[in-house]
Amino acid sequence: SLFKATKHDWNAKVDLGEVKRAMKISKATLERLLQEAENSTALRAFVDDYINNQRRKLGQDEDTLVLLLRLTVLWSPYQEECSSNGRNQIVVRGHACSSCRPIEIHASPDPIVVSVAVHSDADNKNNDSSSTASDVVTVDESLPTRYGDPQSKVASWCRLRKTMENPNTYKPPGTSEVLMVRRRLCKDGKPRLEVLEGLSSNFFVIDKNGSL
Repeated sequence: SLFKATKHDWNAKVDLGEVKRAMKISKATLERLLQEAENSTALRAFVDDYINNQRRKLGQDEDTLVLLLRLTVLWSPYQEECSSNGRNQIVVRGHACSSCRPIEIHASPDPIVVSVAVHSDADNKNNDSSSTASDVVTVDESLPTRYGDPQSKVASWCRLRKTMENPNTYKPPGTSEVLMVRRRLCKDGKPRLEVLEGLSSNFFVIDKNGSL
């Protein structure tokens, strides 16, 4: 019956009624953001410009266009110690952003460049055909991950991940995403590298046989 926020951000407890109130406000906030985007003359102008300039210039066939929106809802504690009724409250904020680049719904997406948050051990003399990825790279154990609390989406992660967004280390120019990894022992006792997730996206692999 109690909701406890992540210890890095807020140790206060909030009762279930307040959580339900915040959820209701969050839903209304998302609906309002979507409505404003739908009625935005600025976004419509980007679509019209694409139709009039890009599509006609390239002689492309007409296709359904979509604009991607990234919606974010942030929960934070009320700035005062507690509200007037003596109960901790949740402040709800919403944000929307878009690349403003129309996408043709049937167009094939452009591939992106991804790096892995490890250091190559090029001087490892034990490298041979039996070596695994865990044998030939070094993982910096001090790098932050969300492995310990993967369900929590906390604002502090935007600050913590900056270590891996450095263009001189893990995210050089032209790289769109960085994959976080950790070492683990498999059932055969051999160390392996486990891919966790990207800094700002999820990660999945499709096998050659089509399985996910």
